[in-house]
Amino acid sequence: MELARERLPELLILGPYEPKARTGPAIWLRFVVDRQNGGEGDEDDRDGSERPPILYLPGVGRQALCAGEDCLEELKPLVALLHRGASWRHPNGKDWTAAGFLGSSKGVNLRLAEDRRTVEALRQALLDLTAIPLARLRGRLLQADDFHRLLVADLPRNLLRWLADPASARIRLEERWEAFTSQCRDELDYDPEESGAEVTAGLRLGGGEPEWEPVWERFCETPESFPGVEGLLRRCQPGGSGLFGGVPARWPKENERLEASLRAELAALPNSQRKACDRVVELEDEHGKRRTWVWARLGLSPLAAALGPLARLAAAAKSPLGGGDPEEVRSAYLERGWGADEAAWEAVTAVKGADEELVSKVVRHLLEPWLQDSALAFQQAVLRKPLPGAGEQPLVEAGEDGCLFFVDGLRYDLGRRLAERLEARGLRTAVETRWAALPTVTATAKPGVTPVAGGLEGAALDKSFAPRFRADGRAVDASSLRAAMTERGYQILGAGEFDRPRSASARGWLETG
Repeated sequence: MELARERLPELLILGPYEPKARTGPAIWLRFVVDRQNGGEGDEDDRDGSERPPILYLPGVGRQALCAGEDCLEELKPLVALLHRGASWRHPNGKDWTAAGFLGSSKGVNLRLAEDRRTVEALRQALLDLTAIPLARLRGRLLQADDFHRLLVADLPRNLLRWLADPASARIRLEERWEAFTSQCRDELDYDPEESGAEVTAGLRLGGGEPEWEPVWERFCETPESFPGVEGLLRRCQPGGSGLFGGVPARWPKENERLEASLRAELAALPNSQRKACDRVVELEDEHGKRRTWVWARLGLSPLAAALGPLARLAAAAKSPLGGGDPEEVRSAYLERGWGADEAAWEAVTAVKGADEELVSKVVRHLLEPWLQDSALAFQQAVLRKPLPGAGEQPLVEAGEDGCLFFVDGLRYDLGRRLAERLEARGLRTAVETRWAALPTVTATAKPGVTPVAGGLEGAALDKSFAPRFRADGRAVDASSLRAAMTERGYQILGAGEFDRPRSASARGWLETG
């Protein structure tokens, strides 16, 4: 819980009343949850997070809260939360155990031996296990001896823990402290008990000394596990201009300086869009490597992260789309143009706060001329050969026992990203395209991709932008569109009903924003 509390400010723990430590009795937990769900309260009772509170109840099983009148008096304030929230439990309905969570396919999905000795060794090594990357544990059967080895002195891990928080690390090491200091002297020629030992360690860690390489590699594997190391390296970084004996990538202040330099460069891009594109590509050559530095993993290089998609946007934006007819423009967009759209939103979402405004301005500077030129070329292509009219494209229909899932606003670039994610999960996908109904607003374009589009027409453009039913001239709205699909044999899903197919040949329609 000590480690979890560092990562999860919304975590509340049942225990003695210590608000600063986010622990307290059941009545206090209930009070804090209610306050964070819209009520007023002291700042001490808020965690500053918009995420829902997480309650950890050590020693209290779910069944204890389901006991009704037999529930212990001191736990009764929490009974309502069991029904208002979600309880995290094993798929079999029981409370999780450490072995259950690590070994379950619904948890970490490691292969664990099931004997009592392994379970006990895991319990003893649990704290040490949190600092081990999962990649080291996958692909083999983990037995008691694997966990026992974690309890044997692991010098890089113990040293990093000591550098991150000397006081708590010494308590944690307890009787192993003497062995730890001895190991430091023998293997690193370093004495943790000397005056100024922390600064010495910071200088040697950042200086790239060969014998300290395993310590640095361990830090890079899970930097979140040793939050104090960044602060130590900040304090220890030598001054001066010629970079100070060491590896630039290891000093957070150097990364910070380069972020500031990049910020200034992006704010001062040339007015010419083409020159700005060239400069962004040059900046990517200079700063792109910082995305491999450990500081990027800690979220300390947001502009370097945004620079990757900005460089892709710059490369694409130097060549507007074009073609002799709409199909040629379409082919150019599918081949390379969609990458500009994807890179634009990916760049903006990589940053927050003031940097978001800066990156948005850069995106606009690179993208707008490309959009303008591409749109004009597309208009000229449409003048030469019109787009398909109503009925000239096949209907969008589901096969038997199939479902159409309409996602409002799922552009082609987002569709490609979605396909990549689905394929990464082992699903098969096919990305196909069609011309949208015009104008491309929901009221017009959504009916055009329904199975009843053949019975609709859009002769006049009124204020609602909605087409009409050809049979009776009624304007199309959400309810009439669903009714028409129901008549066509489609089962409308997601309306709060039990979505079970009503026949063996059922076809479904589901939609979302």
